[in-house]
Amino acid sequence: MKKLLLVSAAAATLITSSAMPQEKAHPTVKYRHHTMETIKDSLIQMKGILNGKGQSADFGIHARVMAVNAEGFYAASRVKIAGGDTKPAAWENWDDFAARMEAYIADTKALAALPEDADQKARAVAFGKAVKNCKACHDKYRAE
Repeated sequence: MKKLLLVSAAAATLITSSAMPQEKAHPTVKYRHHTMETIKDSLIQMKGILNGKGQSADFGIHARVMAVNAEGFYAASRVKIAGGDTKPAAWENWDDFAARMEAYIADTKALAALPEDADQKARAVAFGKAVKNCKACHDKYRAE
């Protein structure tokens, strides 16, 4: 019975680990993935608020979460561990990638720095600028 349990546990481990790409198993790659997922969630919430859905008062919270995670993603990228959704080109063209990340971080910080009572137009302009830099980087350095 013990052998059966051990064999079953080993098989389950092999199946689970083979189902997950090995590069995603690295903690830095996982962290980058989670920061991008968190940014995506914040973007969705802010877009909803700009479209009249959601709590307007929460816009600043989502902007700050986005800004903090942008910095976290960049910090984790500096380690230059390949894998996940980041193309190898990000490290091959580090200066360009870094410049894009720094522009994105500056835009997210500007978005997060908007006053709580900023009008929708100011929010939309700052949001649009951040999303534009986000998309430009994804178009070049994100694997589909």
